[in-house]
Amino acid sequence: MGFGLLTAGESSGDRIAAALYRELRAQDKLREWRGMAGPDLRSCAGFHPIGKVEDLSGAGVVELIPRLPKLLRGRRALQRELDAGPDIAIFVDAPDLHLPLARRARRNNVPVVQLVVPQFWAWRPKRKAQLAQDVQLSLCLFPFEVAPLRALGAAAHWVGHPLIDSITQTATEPEASETLRIALLPGSRPNEVKGNLERLRSRIDSALGRTPRTVIVPWRLSRPPPAMEGVEFTSASGQDVLASADLAVVAFGTACLEAALLGVPQLSFGSAHPITRRLVENLIQTEWFALPNIVLKRQAVDEFILPEGASHFEGQLRKMTESLSSHRRRSVALAEELRAVLGPPGFAARAAHCLEPLL
Repeated sequence: MGFGLLTAGESSGDRIAAALYRELRAQDKLREWRGMAGPDLRSCAGFHPIGKVEDLSGAGVVELIPRLPKLLRGRRALQRELDAGPDIAIFVDAPDLHLPLARRARRNNVPVVQLVVPQFWAWRPKRKAQLAQDVQLSLCLFPFEVAPLRALGAAAHWVGHPLIDSITQTATEPEASETLRIALLPGSRPNEVKGNLERLRSRIDSALGRTPRTVIVPWRLSRPPPAMEGVEFTSASGQDVLASADLAVVAFGTACLEAALLGVPQLSFGSAHPITRRLVENLIQTEWFALPNIVLKRQAVDEFILPEGASHFEGQLRKMTESLSSHRRRSVALAEELRAVLGPPGFAARAAHCLEPLL
């Protein structure tokens, strides 16, 4: 009995990997699991971290340059583990990190599972061929991802979305208050948080003027939060902050899907360095960027890109605060629609079942 490599590349993947690990441990699958780990995986009994996910998190092109030394050290650590001959390698999300490692694993005759496949339906469609060639099993969160992969001969299965399991509450109508509660989730990566936090706080101030408000930011970074007037930083989870908010301003990614499943009115945003945008704009093949819009194939939530969409954001925020009750009703209906599409609870158990032939 050898060891398994289970590794994530950012915080959302860390939560997914931890859920799968707990399921595999309950079934006594393999003697030891190792990998890059964030707070959730590090808290799992019996898991052996070889490095921190926080050192790997990053996106873009120009934005990654300052982080290259840590990224390269993390990649080398994973390469050493692959060369040691694990029984299996399970890569969670982070395709820029994991797909090159999948090729190395194939050369070492290590079976590879990619849990959360790259968003080939949004950009870089050639990644489908990479999955078919280098990955033994692709486990998909969205049902529309399976058929394109199978058409190329890849073994692909839909296991449902882990948020269906992790969202344990639904947002309720906040208690009447003269102070507007705005949840601000500026992203999970340090460079995103740094770039978006002050920019969005100033736009909220510009849009709402003298409207009494509190901006609440869940803080999970290791460094202390900055001092910001009118901003409350909290150690509470993003889900708790969202569920108690009147409305939310949320970065593209898992968090905006979480807000939608909670039934919270939201504005979803993204940002990138101008050079990064110029480099990738011809590769993008999706009309929308917010996950609720992609899943439902329509604009179900308002989305905008910084800095160009700043004026659009301010206008939509003012409109939302003027008719919060109607926005809340629409958001609750949207949550039910998304739950019907994303599958039933039990994501980790279905993923573990798909892994049985490889274990």
